[in-house]
Amino acid sequence: MSNKGETNETTHESLHEAAKSGDLEAVKILLDNGADIHVVDSLGSSPLHAAAEQGHWDIARLLLEKSMSPWARDANDALPIHNAAKGGHLETARLLLECDRATGSSFNKRGETPLHFAAKSGNTELVQLLSFNPRQNPPPLAKRSPRSLQTSHTIRRRP
Repeated sequence: MSNKGETNETTHESLHEAAKSGDLEAVKILLDNGADIHVVDSLGSSPLHAAAEQGHWDIARLLLEKSMSPWARDANDALPIHNAAKGGHLETARLLLECDRATGSSFNKRGETPLHFAAKSGNTELVQLLSFNPRQNPPPLAKRSPRSLQTSHTIRRRP
C-alpha cells in the first residue's frame, strides 16, 4: 500500500499527463479528487504549461477557471503562452492573452517572447495576434527579432 505522499505525487504526475495528452475528463476527475493545480514537474512546468504546449485550450480554460495563473513560470522562466506559441497553437495563445494581455510580452531566460516562438512555428495568424504589443518586439532588423526569425523560417520551407 502506498503512503499519502506517494499517492499525491502520482496524482500530480497524472494531472500533468492528462493535461498533456488532452484528456479533459481525466483532468476534471483529478481536480475533483484534490489534485493540486499549482504543482510543478521536474522542469518547473505546471499542468497549464503541459496543456498549452499541446494546444489543449479546453484543458487550459478549465485550469484557468480553477485559478491557475497564466503567469506560472517554468525553470526557464517560460510562461504557458511561450509553450502555446512554440507549438503554433493559436486558440490556446488567444485564451491565455484574454486572461492577461501582458503575458504576450514576457521574456524567458533566453530573452525570447512568445512572438519569437510564434515566428519560428510559421503560424502567421499567431504572429499577427502576438504582434499587437509593441513592447515585446525588438527592432525588425535585429538578428533574433521575431520578424527575422519568421523570414528565415519561410525561406527554409520553400523548395
